[in-house]
Formats: sequence, structure tokens, C-alpha cells
Amino acid sequence: MEDVPILVSPGYGAGWSTWAETDEHKRFLCTDPGLVDLAKRKANETEVEEYITSILGSDVYVYMGGWTQVIIEYIPKGTQFSINSYDGFEYLITPSSIDWMIS
Repeated sequence: MEDVPILVSPGYGAGWSTWAETDEHKRFLCTDPGLVDLAKRKANETEVEEYITSILGSDVYVYMGGWTQVIIEYIPKGTQFSINSYDGFEYLITPSSIDWMIS
């Protein structure tokens, strides 16, 4: 099965996709193939901001503070996921990563 790259910023202080203004922008920031390529190249904030503006337009605000700590995590295609944040520290949640309790 094919794995899908997801961008996550695990450094404290600033999130990446979790700080986006809309759900659409959150999905874009954590899954866009162009951003994944920029993360692989460790592109600087200016280059990333220019790329985002070219896709979303100049009226969309994206806080770039979490970009410097972005990493790529891979999950199987079709896996449900969520990215949560605590004090800017983002972490990926999938159904298999939850320690479920049974009544």
C-alpha cells in the first residue's frame, strides 16, 4: 500500500497546519505535494511563503513560524488522521495511535 506524506511541526512555540485560519488551509498546509517537496529540500520561509501565495493568493495569511521545524511523517493511503497541537507542538493522530479503553 502506498504511504502518504503529512507535514507536522513538532517544535514547541508555533504550529504549522494547526495555526491555519480554515480547515481547507489546514489540509493544504499538511498535505500539499509542493509543500512536501519544499520540506524535503528544507526550503527557507521566503520560498515557502512565495509558493503558498502563488497557490492560495496574497490575501491568505499563513504564519510561517512553524515551518523551520516541519518534518514529514508517512501514513498509509486512506488512513484517517488528525493533527493536534499542544503549545505549538504538533503531533499526528491516527486510529491505530489511540490507546482506546473499553467499558
